[in-house]
Amino acid sequence: MTIYVKDSGTWRRTTSIHNKVSGTWQRADQGVSIKNSGTWRTVYSEGSQEYTSATTTSFTVPEGVHYMKLSAAGAGGGAGGAYYSSAGQGGSGGGYADSVEVECVPGTSIIITVGSGGTGGKFGETSGTFGNNSTSGTATTISGFTVTGNVTSSTITLNGGGAGKGGNDSASLGTGGTTSGITGGTTGQQGQMSGGSGRGGYSLGGTIESGYGTKQAYNPSRACWGVNGDTATYAMAKGTGGCGVPDGSSCGEGAFGGGGNGSPGYVLMEWGNE
Repeated sequence: MTIYVKDSGTWRRTTSIHNKVSGTWQRADQGVSIKNSGTWRTVYSEGSQEYTSATTTSFTVPEGVHYMKLSAAGAGGGAGGAYYSSAGQGGSGGGYADSVEVECVPGTSIIITVGSGGTGGKFGETSGTFGNNSTSGTATTISGFTVTGNVTSSTITLNGGGAGKGGNDSASLGTGGTTSGITGGTTGQQGQMSGGSGRGGYSLGGTIESGYGTKQAYNPSRACWGVNGDTATYAMAKGTGGCGVPDGSSCGEGAFGGGGNGSPGYVLMEWGNE
């Protein structure tokens, strides 16, 4: 059941409900219920559920919840290893959806798999190769939402970002993860490669500054991971690719030219809030 109000002659679905308590309007964030044939039933509730690490799990849609906002991302790719002073390509960002409205049925199980970040390549790990041993991030998938409106398939897929190529690898550059099963999905940013640095591509929460994602793992003096420790300068995002560094920097997955790992995928479901 969903609550509608008439606003200027038009019926509109409510996004929040407020009650006046002791002269102050307060949002009813604990739910609203009505008595139906002697039984109290929830018709409105507010809450959220977040998944930030690689996992497979299920979530039961709460009573009274018929719509959610979904934000989700595939995992970032690992960066390629270096070829001496030439850094490997940064891993690409996972495909993502940002605050897209989806419909659901109370009591339905939503099956969620959050993708794993790709592994960064290592300098000369395999005989005769230089850094072309990184791996792509894996997909984040979500099943169980009603196939209507913005949901176009029984399974929503946010693909992982491509693996970054090594500093001396002639292969094609790894590309950003794509999306399917949902309207409004966005392809992740491709990882960069520019000699002395290979910056990881952004995903959910990223922005572009000088051609790179600001919310990615790249700081030439400190951070070389998809999940960035230098949060004061580069805020951590979801599904970002790892960064590539030149040989000798002792940074990344394995010292001396190892590429950074990609960050894991992400899922956030929100309901009843504005």
